[in-house]
Amino acid sequence: MGYFFLSISILLNSAAGILLKLGTLGLPSLNDLTLSSLVSNYLIWIGLLLFAINAIFYFAALARLKLSIAYPLMVSTGFLLVASFSFIYLRESISLLQASGMLLVPLGIVLVTWKEEKL
Repeated sequence: MGYFFLSISILLNSAAGILLKLGTLGLPSLNDLTLSSLVSNYLIWIGLLLFAINAIFYFAALARLKLSIAYPLMVSTGFLLVASFSFIYLRESISLLQASGMLLVPLGIVLVTWKEEKL
């Protein structure tokens, strides 16, 4: 169940970050930013709500998994999801060096979660 809770947490966390980004696209410049423009932005509210729900699932995952496994999986998998979304849908550029690094992330995930004898 730990990996199930972690998977849900990763999806919620990634979706929250993406929604916050989408919510900021329609905001005025920093000089013109008002509290009402933030409060009335439903994408930002949904993103914040997803972050809160994510925390509940992450707590459940941490209760069942080692932090040394859960945290790297959360960060690396979330990075791949958000970077892929940003490249495909937001048309953000990714350099060859960044793409190479992204290709190595799954290897790191496998190595971190590999079961082996304790030292």
